Amino acid sequence: MKKIPEHLKKKLKILSKEVLECIAEQCIADGRVRVKRASKRNIREQIIEAVKDMLKRRSLRIIIDHSPSILNQANKFAQSREYKNACLFFAMWFEHWFNGLIANIAERGLLTHNEVKVLIREMSLRAKCTVLPPLIRMPRIKKFHIDTINRIAELRNAYVHYKYQIYIADKEQPQPIITVHDIRKARRTVKYLQQYQNKFIYLGYKGKIIDLMKQESVQQGVGGDDVSARRGTSSPRGSFAPQH
Repeated sequence: MKKIPEHLKKKLKILSKEVLECIAEQCIADGRVRVKRASKRNIREQIIEAVKDMLKRRSLRIIIDHSPSILNQANKFAQSREYKNACLFFAMWFEHWFNGLIANIAERGLLTHNEVKVLIREMSLRAKCTVLPPLIRMPRIKKFHIDTINRIAELRNAYVHYKYQIYIADKEQPQPIITVHDIRKARRTVKYLQQYQNKFIYLGYKGKIIDLMKQESVQQGVGGDDVSARRGTSSPRGSFAPQH
């Protein structure tokens, strides 16, 4: 049997850490791993048991999350002052974020599969950022960020659907112009939504699983494998949703 080259070993090790982190984060998001009032040791033990259970039952669904690459493109266009394209990708990121919120809540058993499909496909972005959070028992999005999301969506629609000609014909309604201030607000809202997600979905553990799993006792619990290094930064990143 051929030996695995060292560079592949390193990539596999990074991948294994990313997979572990994705699974653990999703288990926290859907309530399989309960972190409230639990010690770090107990959380680690819950994660290990959840991973073992999923591997045993082979109950793992892989969902590709394109949000990181979409946000990366938005920031690239913003840096090069291509504000129309930046606006397009920021609006796309907002759509993905709210759809991800719906999917995460669904994993908690609060929504059926059909209800999730209807919400994602039929609910407008405006409705998602205003009505959706209280409907699914989540804190309301702050007004500043709702206004920003709606503004970016409006600018995106004008650009994508070529609505500028309508504005030109309408003297009372001036043509919308995408400015650097719109982009700054969009970035501010992205940061807010990321913090919102970490606090209310991942309960403060987004991106912290590998650090949590560094303990020697946990390394022994997963067969002695080294899980102490930080995860890689590949994009897009997958979301691993355990099947109930």
